[in-house]
This record gives sequence, structure tokens and C-alpha cells, in this order.
Amino acid sequence: MLRSTVNDRLALIGLMLVIGLLSSCNMPAPEISTPDLLGTSAAQTVEVRLTQDEVVASSTPNASGGQSSPTPEQSSEATSTATASATPGGENCNRAIFVDDVTIADGTEFKPGTSFTKTWRLRNDGTCTWNSEYELVFFDGDLMGAEKSYPLAGDVRPGDEVDLSVEFQAPEIEGSYRSDWRLKDPSGEIFGTGEDGDQSFWVEIVVSSEVEDLDLGPATWRDSFDGYIYWYLLDTDQTKFEIKNDRMVMQTFSTGGLDEWGLSSRPVADDFYLEMIATTGDQCGGLDRYGVLVRASDPNHAYVFGFSCNGKYRLYRWNDGEFKALAGWSSSPYIVSGPNQTNRLGIYVKGSTFKLYANGKLLTSLTDSMFKSGRFGLFIAAEQTDDFEVVVDEIAYWEK
Repeated sequence: MLRSTVNDRLALIGLMLVIGLLSSCNMPAPEISTPDLLGTSAAQTVEVRLTQDEVVASSTPNASGGQSSPTPEQSSEATSTATASATPGGENCNRAIFVDDVTIADGTEFKPGTSFTKTWRLRNDGTCTWNSEYELVFFDGDLMGAEKSYPLAGDVRPGDEVDLSVEFQAPEIEGSYRSDWRLKDPSGEIFGTGEDGDQSFWVEIVVSSEVEDLDLGPATWRDSFDGYIYWYLLDTDQTKFEIKNDRMVMQTFSTGGLDEWGLSSRPVADDFYLEMIATTGDQCGGLDRYGVLVRASDPNHAYVFGFSCNGKYRLYRWNDGEFKALAGWSSSPYIVSGPNQTNRLGIYVKGSTFKLYANGKLLTSLTDSMFKSGRFGLFIAAEQTDDFEVVVDEIAYWEK
């Protein structure tokens, strides 16, 4: 009985060696039933051993010196490894190339308050896919009414191009404006274009507005100064107004005085555009100044808008002796400075909105709501010129 058991075991070991040799030659193993001598069937034992041999064989060179094809499980593992190497944080993960301005070329002109859409075309030049966790973000310059960040709408794979758009609104003030933008990844890293990712892409516009944009139509009233019935002619130790040769002549005799003004007898107005055409005298410099009053309920309550001889403008509120600058002295290329120069000074008032103009060009826009209505008037003052003189050729207003 013992000899039979030993012989059976030897026979089983020999059978398994034969099957192993057949497996190494890529020949199918025969299905052979044997007695359950080792606590499990020989068929199960051989099946497990063959599976292990396949895994080992797939990772070793074949007879031709090449690499055996990976199993489906190994292919999946290799794909996962390749994907993991392109996750955010790699050296070349976040790289962008600017391709084109799809809309709004640099230097495009807009009227104040105009809405427009800027679109940039970028290429993903990195190894990471830009997904909805990436954002287009404001970086520097003028926001111009836009949001500070926008999530990307979909995936942008390496090598793909994408159009990114932002809705802007042109500012109310004339001038040049630029808004710089970049991208931000899910970890918060901000990157732009260029080899080092430190360059922005941008939109750059010019805001331009003229009095003609107000669509004024015919003037409600215009005075060419062929009489003085509409004016209080100021006459003090410091200042004198008089009408000569169909013009209003304003003169202040010494420097250092405050603004002095006289009101018109025209009816009270609330919303309007008022314009004065004036010429400076033979001497004019520094903050020697002149201009208009609006919404003056009386001489102690008014808005005062004026030009200076050195090409600046200012708007302030005078409230019973209290001075409040709404727009401090600011230079403008639209104001002609110096002596013997003619300027058109204009002010638009509607509700709490004020727009200031010089020679038909918008200077600035602002708001104040203290005074709702009143009369208009004229003023003059000198900082450095004795006997400073300004001649008003015409004044007119348009009710709105």
C-alpha cells in the first residue's frame, strides 16, 4: 500500500513536468483527470500554474528578441501610468500659446458705455488637459465691467485650440484702456503665454465721445450778447462784468481772489446741456480761470465748472460757503491753454449725472445729487495775472 502511494505521487509529478514542458512550447495542455491525492484536483492546480506562467512570459523577451504583447490587465495599467504622468504639476503641464485676436483689434474705438465682446484664440501647448476646473482670470489693467474669472466650458486637450470670450463695457471717460488676462489651473497656479508662461493676452480700446453724440438738436436759447437783459452785471472792487460789442467782457483786477460770479435771469432749469464760447486776453497763465455755474438756486448754492489758462478743468459744489471738489484740477489735451485762445466749455446735466466737455470732446463723467435745479451763470478769478480778462462770445443751452 505504501509502495502504491509513492508510485502514484511519482506518476503525478511526472505528469506535471510534461504539462509544464507543453506549456513552454505554447501547446495546449491536455485535460487529465487524476485522483484527488493532494487535497485538490490536478486540473485546478495546473490551471493556476499556467496563469502564473503567462504573466511571467509576457514580461520576458520572446525568441525573436522582441517584447511579448501585454495582457489586457497590463495594457490598462500602462494607460493609467501614462495618464498619471500628465496630471497638473508637471514641468510642462500648463503651457499656452496665443494664436489670434478673433474679435476687437487693439485700438478699436468705442463710445462711452458701449458693450462689446472680446475673444482670444489660444492653443494648449502643455501636457495637461484644460478642463472646467481651469479658469480665465483677470490679471491687470482695467476690468471694464467684466467678471474677474470665468471657468472654461469644456476640455481642451494638449495641441487643441480654444476661443475664450469676455463681455466688457467701455468706460464713461475718454481715453485708452487695456485689460490683461491669464489662465488659472485647479491648484491655483496662474499662467499665461510665452515660453515661461509669464505673458498676458489682453484687450485694448480707445473711448471717444463728442457733444454730437448727445443728439442735441436746435438750442432752446442762445445769447449773442446784443443786450444785457438776461444778466446780472457783476461790479465789485475785485471783478466787473460788462457787455461790449455784442460780447460779455469779464475782468478781475488782482490775483488771489476767490471765484466771483453773476447769474443769468433765464428761467430755472433742471436737465440740460449748457455751452459757453470764450476767449482769453493778452495775459493768461497758471490757474487764472473762468467758466459757468449751473443749478444755482441762489449765489450761495451752485455747481461751478471752469477751465484754467494752463489747460486744466475743475468741477466743484458750492454750498453756502462750503467747497466740495467733485473733479479736482485735471489736465486735458482738449483745452487750448495760454493767452488769446478760444475754448468751448460745455456741461451736460441730467438727474445726478454730469458730463464735462472741452471743445466738443468729453472730459469726464460723474454724479452728484445735492442740487436738483437752478439758474446758470458765469465766473472769473485770477491766480497770477492782474487785470485778467476773458471775453464770452456766446452762451446757449439745450433743455433735455
